[in-house]
Amino acid sequence: MQTAANDLGRFLPAFLRERSVSHPAKPLGDEQWSLRGALLFVDIVDFTRQVDRLVARGPQGVELANELLNDTIGALVAELVASGGDVAVFAGDALFVLWPAFEDEADMAAAIARAARGALGALERATENADPQRPQLRFSLGAGTFTAHRVGGHAGRWHVLLSGPAFEQVGRADALAVNNALLASPEAQMLAAGCLQGETMERGLMRVRATLVSTMRARTEPGPVSTADLEAHVPEAVLNRSRSSSRQALAEFRNPSVIFARLPDLLSEGQLDGARARQACRILQTIVAELDGSELQFVIDDKGPVFILAFGLSTRVHEDDPARAAMAALRIVNELSAQGIACGVGVATGRVFCGLIGAVQRCNYTLIGRTMNLAARLMQHAAPGPLFDAHTHELSRSRIDFADEGEVQVKGLDLPVLHYRALAVREANTLEMERDSDDGMVGRVRELDVLRTQVDALERDRRGAVVAVVGEAGIGKTRLVRALMSAAGAASIACLVAAAGTIEAAPHARWRPALNALLTLRRDKRATDEDRLALDPYLLSFLGQSREVIPDTDDEERAYRTREAIARLVIDTSRHVPLLLCVEDTHWMDSLS
Repeated sequence: MQTAANDLGRFLPAFLRERSVSHPAKPLGDEQWSLRGALLFVDIVDFTRQVDRLVARGPQGVELANELLNDTIGALVAELVASGGDVAVFAGDALFVLWPAFEDEADMAAAIARAARGALGALERATENADPQRPQLRFSLGAGTFTAHRVGGHAGRWHVLLSGPAFEQVGRADALAVNNALLASPEAQMLAAGCLQGETMERGLMRVRATLVSTMRARTEPGPVSTADLEAHVPEAVLNRSRSSSRQALAEFRNPSVIFARLPDLLSEGQLDGARARQACRILQTIVAELDGSELQFVIDDKGPVFILAFGLSTRVHEDDPARAAMAALRIVNELSAQGIACGVGVATGRVFCGLIGAVQRCNYTLIGRTMNLAARLMQHAAPGPLFDAHTHELSRSRIDFADEGEVQVKGLDLPVLHYRALAVREANTLEMERDSDDGMVGRVRELDVLRTQVDALERDRRGAVVAVVGEAGIGKTRLVRALMSAAGAASIACLVAAAGTIEAAPHARWRPALNALLTLRRDKRATDEDRLALDPYLLSFLGQSREVIPDTDDEERAYRTREAIARLVIDTSRHVPLLLCVEDTHWMDSLS
């Protein structure tokens, strides 16, 4: 399934396109509006497991996964849209479909009946197919008044959340749902005014067997929506592909780090607190933008309000995406908590299917696989603090301090999973790195000789040099540097480390620990002597230790004086103490550094 710039309308629900068409001159912004109708929740049972089995097949599984999506969800969406439904939310392997109604009660009853008829028709066709591998379907039906909230706005990105008591209704019904059946809530039965037929079950639910469909007032298809309005709501991965000339299909496997953030405080009696939702959304959008991740969805589903983020998608791929996700999760919890907004955050890393889900009439960009399910389940166990799967922990533990929480059994997975609670971002070791010996190193004799020669020259002749260790990731650069520092330490050479990273936004951020260590070294060597260079006001201000007011200078002058103070400090120290300064991952440093 491919997309073009003039075909973005199918990524938006009809109720949102109608809003844009009816208010063409109104600029996008925070707003809310009301609508009424029937809400059908569709749960596609064990669909994620089937996708996971295709993921395990490697690259050839992409085509098979695409076929499964089209045969199952694509056919289902096409049928429900043809019966008058509007897919309001794609929630992984589930759907929330809306049948809007006008203000009169007769039209509400007709909307409920049409929704039930669409579900029963889909069930009939699903049961006609005797394939035991075909996913089972569960339908839950609710009805009432809804409120739509447009929130966000960071970098022109907007999300629309639909809330109302019907979401709680279908959630209660789904808890008792059975395969290949439609359950209607008591509220939907009452508003249907006798249009639903079936047998009563516990908690007042009805297993619907048939409908009496009355005439429903005709609804016109919304006209064309402006490109700007479409692009403000369409997923970034779709926009990037639609703007390119490659016309490449979106279906692919990736290994992102995924964050699910549940925000229960935003809902009260089924209604969304618009002001708090806007506040939370902007905090989340700011965090993901600063760490260069991707916004996937902000929706209300059977778990409540959930914001889904990912690191490692499309053009936003970095070698430290798991660490970025871990830092984002910690910031989400801390910054939302500071505003009195409770949240549960789950993070998982692994292979997922990325692609379009739905039909020609209505579709969405989505991620499906065990990783998504695991992140969602960890989210439900998370408060307080974010929880992480073992893979994310393994890939980010050099940057994040974790507590081992043992195993937990999560819904949808056969075996318990190890999980970890993030505590804080770890400061780089500023005085030394872990000093492994070079014992057992193979094929690095020439490189080790070069490094040892430089250490000998520094120790014997106090002659400095710059050595660059360059190569692809994973070939052993860090091991070589550790061998260098081990040899330097044995020769009583002071070792300092500036470990550059990709998730520090502040200029010079990774020089601060090394410079603080340098000041400690100078104090140890000079005893009680006053250290004029170490008291430079620009240096102390940079390190957050200023003892006096800095003269009023512009940014360029301040940056120049700070760089000069740092250079004088390093050069002067090296005249008195043999010094090895190791800067790791210089390609991640900001331009000022």
